[in-house]
Amino acid sequence: MSERLIVAVIDDDEDIRQALAAMFTSNGYGVECFVSAEQFLGRIEARAISVIVSDLQMAGLSGLELARELHARGVDTPMLLITAFASDAVRLRAKRLGVRVVLEKPFDPAILLREVAAAAG
Repeated sequence: MSERLIVAVIDDDEDIRQALAAMFTSNGYGVECFVSAEQFLGRIEARAISVIVSDLQMAGLSGLELARELHARGVDTPMLLITAFASDAVRLRAKRLGVRVVLEKPFDPAILLREVAAAAG
C-alpha cells in the first residue's frame, strides 16, 4: 500500500476492537479505535478516515443510527457493519443509508479485508 489508509473501528467490545485493529495493522492499514458511535462522531472532523467498520448493536447509538447521522452530515466515507443480528431488513435499511456491506458474525477475516480494500478503492 503506497498511501496508508486509515480504518475507523467502532465497537463497544474491547476484544473485538483489539482483534480488528491487530488484523488491519498487520495488513498495512492505520487504525483509529472508538468505543462508541458517539465518540467517533465527536472526533470525526479531526480524522482522515478512509473506511469505517462498525458494530451494529452497541450501547448508545447503533451502527444504523451512526450511518443515518453520517448521511445527514453529508459524510460519504465508506462504511461496513458487522453484527450477530443480520437480517434482510437490517441489510435493506443499511443499504438505504449508504452502508456498503453488512457482515454477519462470525465472519471470515479475509472477506472483511477484501471488503475494506474494495471500499477504500
